[in-house]
Amino acid sequence: MVLSGALVLRLVLILGCALTAPAIIRALDPAATDASIGLYGNAWVILVDVVTIAVVALLLRSEGLTLGRLLSGSPADVGWGFLLFPIVAMAFFGASFLGNLVAYQGPPPMLGEMPSIPLWVGIAAFPAAVTIAIAEEALYRGYLQPRFEAWIGRWPGMLLVALVFGLQHIGFALGSPQAIVAKVITTFIAGIVFGLLYWWRRNLLPLVIAHAMLDIVGLSIPTLMLAVG
Repeated sequence: MVLSGALVLRLVLILGCALTAPAIIRALDPAATDASIGLYGNAWVILVDVVTIAVVALLLRSEGLTLGRLLSGSPADVGWGFLLFPIVAMAFFGASFLGNLVAYQGPPPMLGEMPSIPLWVGIAAFPAAVTIAIAEEALYRGYLQPRFEAWIGRWPGMLLVALVFGLQHIGFALGSPQAIVAKVITTFIAGIVFGLLYWWRRNLLPLVIAHAMLDIVGLSIPTLMLAVG
């Protein structure tokens, strides 16, 4: 019961925020468009991350473990984080290509007018890259993957966690069915790659670093460029 709840925790939190955020944002900024509202997710996700990290810490404490221990590592592990980044980036690029191919039969449609977002959203996207990496790796790879592998088997456990990791991203693609398909396929494959890398390194810190770097390049920098553009 606890494992099942932890498995869907982040998916439920993200969907809840994604469904309620548009009304709040439009109340604060009546001129906000659907495209710009979607980008606010790069800021409000920090709240989801904080809750996720707190829940993981409580779950670990109930087993006599600590979050600090889970995220600890040596200088060599930090180095491995930088070395894993190109692997993660290439895998994500390939997964994104495949996801778009399935969803759109080619590249995704180009946006018309570029969305406008406040500067604070662009700035918030940078700490969000770090909180996302910590929350997702601590929950999915650090906590859930080993426990589901012990429960239902190594490959089924890893693939199940990777699937839910992909499904949680539905909340960031509610604009169209094609966007949902592309996002889920992309992040499901990325989840498999992270799961395999966790098997290899058996340490969470390199994955957190590589994940944060990926999000800085793919999420934080583009969001800031839109905010100042």
